[in-house]
Amino acid sequence: MVGRNVSAGRGSLCDPNSPDAPIEFRDDPAKSNENLTPTVKDFAAGKFSRLTLQIRARDESDTSAWKRFKNDAVLSVKYVGIPATPTEVGVVTGSSYVCSTSSASPSVVSDPTPLVQGRPRTVAGGESSANLRIRWRTEKYDGANWVLAHTDLDGPTSGYVGNLVKQSRSLPTLQEGVKYRLKALTLSYYEGGTDRLNTGYTTPCYFTVDPTAPKAPQVTIGSPYTECTTNDCVARGGPGQSATFTFKAAAGDTNNVAYEYSLNSGSTWANAKKTCVSAWIHRVADGPWTEKSEEVPADLG
Repeated sequence: MVGRNVSAGRGSLCDPNSPDAPIEFRDDPAKSNENLTPTVKDFAAGKFSRLTLQIRARDESDTSAWKRFKNDAVLSVKYVGIPATPTEVGVVTGSSYVCSTSSASPSVVSDPTPLVQGRPRTVAGGESSANLRIRWRTEKYDGANWVLAHTDLDGPTSGYVGNLVKQSRSLPTLQEGVKYRLKALTLSYYEGGTDRLNTGYTTPCYFTVDPTAPKAPQVTIGSPYTECTTNDCVARGGPGQSATFTFKAAAGDTNNVAYEYSLNSGSTWANAKKTCVSAWIHRVADGPWTEKSEEVPADLG
């Protein structure tokens, strides 16, 4: 698997003296036949149930070639959680976040320094002891190409977090009337932070900045259902059992005239009225508004 030419453990009767020393075996990139690291990776991934290693001289028939190893050899494996793309990536609005994956229908945010969020994570089995960060990248459309809008941001800015620990950062000041897209990746660190693995980027979230735009409305779900949150997502109701959703202007918004909603599958926006849909999200238009309710079936997806 891997070999080394070493000289250690010769006492004072030898010239020169070579006292005991720890000997480490690592793959040499210049030697394609050495495969200690990939073999241990396969073992860690469960591709076989037992790994037995032997320390031996290059020529066991040559007594002068054998070096006298102590019986305290160990196999040291440096752990790294295999990263997976982050989840819940988007721009924070109120107590939730938005992420429009359609460049033709970007989300509208009022804050020119919007707060973004996401949860870095690992693939199944790598959650324990993982050292993770999330990296956000914001790009803007210059009329012909998507170009970097500002330096990438990491969360946390120092140290690491565990699997699915939510992170958030405020972006630098963005321009009104420019189309942006946000994406993120997970970084998994090991070797004390000197090395890392990373994923590719998530599907972009498209958005624009409009400081005068209305805020996202308050949405109340009627009985028997309740909002599914991170710490409370109990199944309620049943198939075919409808619920009422009430849309209400956000604090400070007094000129809303209508609400629109869309299926989370990305269908076109529709005016809020009594319509049966399988799922929903919301958008707000300008002008005065009278509160309305929407009736939807129980299978909210």
